[in-house]
Amino acid sequence: MMVRERELLAMSNNGIIRLVKNACEGIARLVFPPSCVFCGVDLQSGNITIPNAPADSTSKTLPETEIELCSRCIEFIRPNYAAICQACGAGYSEASPKIRLLNKHEKTVASDGVTAFNPPLETDGVNLNTGQQLVPSCIHCRRLKMQFQHCYALGNYEKGIRDAVLTIKSGANDPLAAILAQLIANKISSMCRTTAKPNPKSIFDLVIPIPIFWRRRLTRKTIVSELIARRIALQLKVPYDCKVLRYNRLTEKQGTLSNTERTKNVAGAIELVSPKKVKSKTVLIVDDVMTSGATLNEASRVCLQAGAQDIYVAIVARGIGLSLTK
Repeated sequence: MMVRERELLAMSNNGIIRLVKNACEGIARLVFPPSCVFCGVDLQSGNITIPNAPADSTSKTLPETEIELCSRCIEFIRPNYAAICQACGAGYSEASPKIRLLNKHEKTVASDGVTAFNPPLETDGVNLNTGQQLVPSCIHCRRLKMQFQHCYALGNYEKGIRDAVLTIKSGANDPLAAILAQLIANKISSMCRTTAKPNPKSIFDLVIPIPIFWRRRLTRKTIVSELIARRIALQLKVPYDCKVLRYNRLTEKQGTLSNTERTKNVAGAIELVSPKKVKSKTVLIVDDVMTSGATLNEASRVCLQAGAQDIYVAIVARGIGLSLTK
């Protein structure tokens, strides 16, 4: 009887604690109105609220409260493309004439707003809720030998996404990095729901970030690839490990090189710390930006060579040079 009474008392105390906590949070929001983590404006109506994933012992940089964006910033950070390349993640807008070059298919829009390609595209029957059409390859990756199966990208490296990437690279806004990762995770989950394995946990065995050379790590406030990868793993409920890949030498900065030079720059520079961690597993490799794909390709090649079953990549932005949305 005493045990039951203690249980009831504990439940009552927990309920009181939750009420007090909610009341305090409500008062705090009145005194200090929530602001957009990107532009800083006070949030009124129309903002987007994304609950934070539970933090683990290595997630000290993640905030413990909800992360919020204003409606204006969410439009910039989460663009609505008419078509997305499955292979490299490039997005194509309704207005872009280049979209007609995708696999030499003509795009038509019926009077009821239904988008179609003639002849039909081989897309595994995938259509996102937004009506985005997934195409197997595009003019930016058709001639490239990608080592990974699929690329999940939040958008092209332009406008708001470009500004967001530059902000998180400076280490000035970890909450913004967290919300970008959250949006990528949401996109992965949405796309997985249209496949034979709707639960990402049944597809991916491991989430890992692109590594950074130890000397560069000393000068960085935030390791963006690790922060984003950790949050994606938490959201998808997939194991995360930041000690799978490493650089064995210091390379030139990829942003200063041509595509051919980028491939040579990272060739043989990435290695596995423990090959058994990826053997027979489907791995999701995470980075902030992909332009030529050289770094992610090299990381994927190393994992496949060690016996990984499949490789997928997730990025914040796809750098494609000339804007495709103008």
